[in-house]
Amino acid sequence: MIEMRRELASKIATHAQSLGENPTVIPGLALYRRTTPTACLLATYEPSVTVFVQGRKRVNLGGTVYLCDGSSFLLSSIDVPAESQIVEASEQVPLLSMFLRLDMPTVREVISREELPESETSVQSRGIAVGETTVGLLDARSRLIELLDTPEDIPFLSAPER
Repeated sequence: MIEMRRELASKIATHAQSLGENPTVIPGLALYRRTTPTACLLATYEPSVTVFVQGRKRVNLGGTVYLCDGSSFLLSSIDVPAESQIVEASEQVPLLSMFLRLDMPTVREVISREELPESETSVQSRGIAVGETTVGLLDARSRLIELLDTPEDIPFLSAPER
C-alpha cells in the first residue's frame, strides 16, 4: 500500500504542476497540489470522491471533524457546506489529491441494478464519509490517471476536447 501511494503521488505530481486545482481532459477529474497550510475556509463538497495520497486536511461538518491524510478518501453524496483547512503541506511534501465528480443519475442507475445489503440508517448521517483507501481504490485511481498520458485511449472524449 505504501508503495502504491508513493507511485500515485508521483503520477499526480507529474500532472498537477500548478498550485490548486489542475483540471484534466477526463470530465469531472481534477488533481490538486497545495504547498502550504491554510486558514479554515468555508467550502461546499459536491457529490464526489477525493483520494488523498500526501499531506493532511481537516474538514469540519457541523462540529464533526474529519481528518484526511495520505491514506484517506472523502466521499460526498450530496452538496455539503463545511469548513476545510489544509493542516500539512510543504514544497517538499505537498498535499496531493485526486477529485472525481460523481454523476448522481448514473450512480443511482448502477445502484438500482445491484442487490445491496440493507444499511443501518443513522441519525448521524451527514452526507460525507471519510475512510481508509484500499488497494482496489488506489489501483483504480492509478489506472485512471495513467489515461492522462494517452488521452487518445479515452473513448468518451471527442476530438475537440483533446
